[in-house]
Amino acid sequence: MGEELCHEGVDSRGVIIHRHRECLELKVVDEQECLRSDMALTAFVLTHLRADLSLEKDHYVLYEMTEEAIHRGTESCRAELRHLLAKSEASATAEELHHLPLIEGRMEGGSVAELMCRMVKQGSSIKEVAVEMSRRLYDNVPL
Repeated sequence: MGEELCHEGVDSRGVIIHRHRECLELKVVDEQECLRSDMALTAFVLTHLRADLSLEKDHYVLYEMTEEAIHRGTESCRAELRHLLAKSEASATAEELHHLPLIEGRMEGGSVAELMCRMVKQGSSIKEVAVEMSRRLYDNVPL
C-alpha cells in the first residue's frame, strides 16, 4: 500500500491526486450517523466541484473560521453555510438536490455533535444517546 502512495500526491486537507489516472480523490467527512447523511454530505461536496466559488485561501483566516466553528458551532458560520448551500443548489443534479434538504437541516439545526450535546443537555444520558445513534445507523435514519 505504501508503494501506491509514493506515486500519489497526498494533500493534508483530504485530497489525493492520482497522476496515473488523471483524477482527484476527495476525502469527505463521515458523520458516523447513517448512510443517508453521508450521501447528503457527498452530494453537497460534489455540487461544489461544478460550482463557481470564490473561497477564502488565507490559511490564517481559514484556521480562525475553523476555531470559531469548533467553539460556537454552526451558528458562527451559518451565513457562509447558507451561501454554500445556494451555490450547491444552483449546480446540483436532480439526484443531488434530493439530498440537500438534509444538509440544510444541519446548517439550521446544528451538526450531529451539536444535536447529540443538545440531547444530553435536555436530560438524555450518554448511553441513551449512543443507543439512539446506533439505532439510527442501523435504520439509516438521520438525527
